[in-house]
Amino acid sequence: MSRRCEGFIRLWRLYLLLARSEGTTVQQAAYDLGCTVRTVWRDLYVLEAAGMPVIEKGMDDRRTVFGLLALAPPTVGRDGRPADERHRISG
Repeated sequence: MSRRCEGFIRLWRLYLLLARSEGTTVQQAAYDLGCTVRTVWRDLYVLEAAGMPVIEKGMDDRRTVFGLLALAPPTVGRDGRPADERHRISG
């Protein structure tokens, strides 16, 4: 498997860890993903830059627990554009 695929899979798995109701610490995510803490920090920044609502949920044994802010999923049409954009009248 290519490194690019491995990176994408790791990001997706980190997203799933963050989406759990209890969230995760950077240290626990590194253990679960089989990577370094530095890699998890970098991936957290990538998810934030991509628009994922990563938040600090609290503390667990003096370690910050991260999670995702619960948002309603956007309404997207078959063309892949957001609903409010499809109904916009140009001109």
